[in-house]
Amino acid sequence: MARRESAAAGPGSRALIVDLIRSSGPISRVELVKATGLTQPTISNIVRRLIDDGVVRETGDLVATRGKPRSMLVINSRAAYGVGIHVAADALTCVVTDTRGGTVGRQLVAAPSGGSPSESLVARLADLYHEVTQGLGLPPQSVAGMAVVGPGPVDVARGRFLSLPGPQRPGSTWPTP
Repeated sequence: MARRESAAAGPGSRALIVDLIRSSGPISRVELVKATGLTQPTISNIVRRLIDDGVVRETGDLVATRGKPRSMLVINSRAAYGVGIHVAADALTCVVTDTRGGTVGRQLVAAPSGGSPSESLVARLADLYHEVTQGLGLPPQSVAGMAVVGPGPVDVARGRFLSLPGPQRPGSTWPTP
C-alpha cells in the first residue's frame, strides 16, 4: 500500500533535511526517513540535490546492515559562508563562519576617524568585507549572508545607528550599511 506524504514533503523539506543532517552529525538516508516520516524516494531525491549543490556530502563511512551498507551523510561545512561585522566606536571586527558555525577567519581594524561618519564608515565596511573575503580566497557566490551589528539604538527607517559609544561629533549619526 502506498504511503501518503506528509505536509513536510513541501518546500520546507529541504531545510528540514539539512537541519537534521547538521544537528545529528553523520546520519544515513534510512535514519532520515525514520526521523521525518518522508518516503525513501523523497529523501533520496532531496539528498541527491543537496549533494549536487555541494551542501551535503557522503563521508565514505559505511554502516553494515543485513542489506546494502548505509552511507553516512554530513553537512559540507565549506559549502557556504556567513560574514559578520561588529561596529564599535574604536574598531571594526569582521568574522567569517562556515555552515557549521566554525570560525574561518577574523580581522580587527581601527574604526574610521575624521571625515563624514556616513562616507567613511560605509566605505570602510565595504573595504573590510572585500579584504577579508578575498584574503580567505572565498568566491563571492559562496557568501550566503552578511550581518552588520553595532551597540545602541538604530533608526531603521533612515538606516542609521543613532549613537555609538565613545567620542563623536555632536549631532552626528552613523549610517548602517
